[in-house]
Amino acid sequence: YCFGKTLQGYLDLPIGLIDTSWGGTPAESWTPAGALTPYQDLRALITKPAPILTGAGREVKGKFKPEQAASTLYNGMVAPVMRFGFRGVIWYQGESNVGRATQYRTLFPALINGWRMSAERQFPFLFVQLANYGRRPIEPDRSPWAELREAQLSGLKLPQTGMASAVDLGHATDIHAPPRDILGLRLAWTALNKVYGRRTPSNGPMYKRYRIEGSGVRVEFDGKLNGLVARGFSGFEVAGADQRFYKAQARLDRGTVIVSSMRVPKPVAVRYAWADNCDATLYNSAGLPAVPFRTDNWDR
Repeated sequence: YCFGKTLQGYLDLPIGLIDTSWGGTPAESWTPAGALTPYQDLRALITKPAPILTGAGREVKGKFKPEQAASTLYNGMVAPVMRFGFRGVIWYQGESNVGRATQYRTLFPALINGWRMSAERQFPFLFVQLANYGRRPIEPDRSPWAELREAQLSGLKLPQTGMASAVDLGHATDIHAPPRDILGLRLAWTALNKVYGRRTPSNGPMYKRYRIEGSGVRVEFDGKLNGLVARGFSGFEVAGADQRFYKAQARLDRGTVIVSSMRVPKPVAVRYAWADNCDATLYNSAGLPAVPFRTDNWDR
């Protein structure tokens, strides 16, 4: 609703919305079987007698839910609306695939391509990067939610896609907490930019590259617009050759961020907002949050 209302305000045109949704469901439930079968890893999802329960799905404690089976919700709730001439899709899902990020890198693009093949047209597909959720870690640690957020970026490799991040809008104990008006605004800005050719911001700062400078790491970003904005400098971590991450200090310098830690005199890798409940403090001039990133692939 907030997305459609915002879009209507910008375009001065009536906006129609079709809501087809079911909470606590994995991406394979929404993917046509024909889009799963080309991939060996995804074919196993079709033949399983019960879905793998992870992330938000843990609440069922092993009880089989038909709506979590592969292709079930696509068949019942997506295929029937493919006849409509909808302009595009906004998508918010991923919690129930937490713990399977490697698989999601294949599954998510397969879902998008499967929908487009069914509709026989390449409509815009915009999606939300998962909000922060759960316990905030005391020390850097592996994060299944951060890995899933990274996997969601695989969708951006496809044409006519865009992403709105919610990494700064979540709540530690409420998975449904992100403010709808802010998230709707971010999605609408993305649609206006990607679909309607308006000069609205479409995403926050995105990691571009880094280089080691003595005991520090200089990180460069795309999507800065008129510059980076820091609402504090937490959320950064650095590691040396031992692959052990420590919380780091950060500062802005000529449109980049310099990250360092006294505990890592020879850094080789940097991460930002890499936690289930991440500490997101970096924005662009439009108030859109930087996308979490890592420069390593040590635990992939």
